[in-house]
Amino acid sequence: MKSSNPFFGLKEKTILTCVLGLITVVFVSSISAQAFTPSGWVWESGYPYRNPHKYYPTTTIWGQFSTAVSDWSGTEFGTMQMSQSPDDAVVTVRARDEGEEILGRWEPINYSGWTLYTARITLNSYYSDTLTSSQKREVCGHELGHDLGLNDVYTTYPAQIMYYYAQYNFDNGIYTPQSGQDADIWGVNSIY
Repeated sequence: MKSSNPFFGLKEKTILTCVLGLITVVFVSSISAQAFTPSGWVWESGYPYRNPHKYYPTTTIWGQFSTAVSDWSGTEFGTMQMSQSPDDAVVTVRARDEGEEILGRWEPINYSGWTLYTARITLNSYYSDTLTSSQKREVCGHELGHDLGLNDVYTTYPAQIMYYYAQYNFDNGIYTPQSGQDADIWGVNSIY
């Protein structure tokens, strides 16, 4: 028996299924191709986010952290500076033993909804005492990426400091934010 609706015959259903399948493949491919992922956090006062955005690290990591701040200076985020006082800083940075689970952590401290007022970066001294200067720079830079609004990424292409597994970056010489489409600096600039 023939269908009374000429638009939904077997041939038309097959064509429609193929077209929808192709659209789905293109859509999913475009999502997974975007390597950077914004976190959703926004600093209070809008852009330029308390310009200058100041960091106060403990003295044990001052050098590597200061270098990592300079590494991110090519972004549209605004001026990032080191502070001599925790009272003047938007983000405090500390080194402390966090056990075996992490190399570093970025966390909001004072916030309302998704609006940030202050945050903290913790570098795990359990590991950082054994890391090279370049590896400490990578960990500092990765946590700074979170502070600028990026999440961890789970793809190795393009290469970037926000890759979730630091050992991969260490093994491949990735110690600074990467430029290029869909990489670290491009991601921050697309947010701001």
